[in-house]
Amino acid sequence: MTLPITPDAQGLLIRTDFTDDAAWDTFRKTLQRHLDDYRAAMTFLDDRAHEGLTPGGLVRLAEGDEDLAIAFLVDGDALRDPEYPVVAVDLSDEPGRAFRVIADEVFSVQTNLDLATTDFAGFARMAGRGGVYRGGA
Repeated sequence: MTLPITPDAQGLLIRTDFTDDAAWDTFRKTLQRHLDDYRAAMTFLDDRAHEGLTPGGLVRLAEGDEDLAIAFLVDGDALRDPEYPVVAVDLSDEPGRAFRVIADEVFSVQTNLDLATTDFAGFARMAGRGGVYRGGA
């Protein structure tokens, strides 16, 4: 199955928690402002079919999709934290490997992976307190 991603988007972000629509809306606005600063686009997948999706489930869902190397999951933990630490999931080198990345750094991670300036394992190693990447690549 190919996960939907718009042609102009640099990444895919999947909502997996549907308990707080207001938190989701605030998260999207926060991330969109940051993406706007970089003139970047991300596909937001907001579909209850993905409720509770885990990194392992995402790997299975993305099997056969050669173009998608990483995707981000927005779970309840991300929506309850003011830094919005979403789950970055490797779909290429070590499928299922994951670390958290704060919303302000999502585009930086996506871009550096696309440009191959840093690999997924490098970002995972730089994830600090609580396994969260907060910048520094």
